Amino acid sequence: MRYVAALLLVIVSSAICAADAKPPASLVGLWQFRDNTVWISIQPDGTTFQCRVAPGGTVFKSEGHFTSTHSIQWKTIWGTDDVTLKVDHLVVHGKWGDFSYHRTAVPMGSPCARPGK
Repeated sequence: MRYVAALLLVIVSSAICAADAKPPASLVGLWQFRDNTVWISIQPDGTTFQCRVAPGGTVFKSEGHFTSTHSIQWKTIWGTDDVTLKVDHLVVHGKWGDFSYHRTAVPMGSPCARPGK
């Protein structure tokens, strides 16, 4: 019984620590990886969206949410990425490596249209 109670405590604590959160204003906006067709959008309410258009034209996209642990939890594809701001770049660390994005005013390409938008 103690084992079950301890396990339940760990699960509840983890859920609370990774709860949805509003990102700092410095992270809100549209970010682009180099000059490639790869973008991350972070909204003031914590909703996020990532879109990548591969050289062959294949589109990979996922919605997600910013968490209180300064991570983005993606619904599909990428899992969880830790995010930090270094100077003027968004640094994303996840299972595929570390990537640096710059703030951009260049809109996402049309293949990246969000559902319902």
